[in-house]
Amino acid sequence: MKPSELKDRTRKFSVSVIKLVEQLPATVIGQSIAEPMVKVGLTVGSKYRTICHAPNPYCFMERLAECREAADECVYWLDLILEAELLGAEEVEPARTEARRLRRIFSKSHRAASKRQRDETYRRGPGSGEDDIPF
Repeated sequence: MKPSELKDRTRKFSVSVIKLVEQLPATVIGQSIAEPMVKVGLTVGSKYRTICHAPNPYCFMERLAECREAADECVYWLDLILEAELLGAEEVEPARTEARRLRRIFSKSHRAASKRQRDETYRRGPGSGEDDIPF
């Protein structure tokens, strides 16, 4: 998947979270879940955009981990909404499925980038004069 496609996909996910949060009941519980849910849902898209402009591999890895964590937290809130029966499965399941997919994409990307970084450090070897990235 190209970065531009993932940018679009994470933006659409953020929009779906906004629309889903708007459907939550205006109760104390609904509003208590709405605030962190919308915050973390918007974080997925905004953090991914910052990945595309990471100044170095360390920042790239850190931001990728943040995206993975945000997607995972979205899954948690969406599971909670379903289990508490605040909304029905037909409203929640599309966003929940996408949050799981994004979490998987970010996890695999993080593993691949870590491996690539380790391989590059190994090829350089000790004493090459370059600073190692702390992993």
